[in-house]
Amino acid sequence: MSATGPKVQFAVNSLKEEKEIIKVTKEKIKWFKKNRYPFTLPNKPLEMIYNPKDYFKKIKEIERKWVKQEEEFFSALKDFFGKRFQKSIIVHASKYGVAGGYSLPNHVYINIDLVHDPVKTIQHEIVHLVVEPFVQKYKIDHRKKEKIVDAIMELFK
Repeated sequence: MSATGPKVQFAVNSLKEEKEIIKVTKEKIKWFKKNRYPFTLPNKPLEMIYNPKDYFKKIKEIERKWVKQEEEFFSALKDFFGKRFQKSIIVHASKYGVAGGYSLPNHVYINIDLVHDPVKTIQHEIVHLVVEPFVQKYKIDHRKKEKIVDAIMELFK
């Protein structure tokens, strides 16, 4: 753990976890399309193509980039919110679903097969974790929640 924030840990999704992401993506596919969220789904049965080794190379590359800015990121969050983010964060790597997602209290999901900056996606999803209690308390809708997160993300440009 760095002096200003938690250590982010990276994990490759298991076959079971990938199936769950695919299931959820299929359930929300109309919403994703309507709201212009890019996503990926397998083009063959997952059992035929799932190979964790395919994920590890990409994860190591993302992890190297993440480590270079982790302390600065958590320091900026601390400066903005006035307190240190206490939780360790687990970043789950997937090849399916949308670019990113999160679940309380400390899980972030990234799609390593979409063309995007995975470090920015991780940052974005961590900011969601920080503001989600506020979002729930004040019943903030999805669009406004994303605007709040995007505004906070401006700290890191």
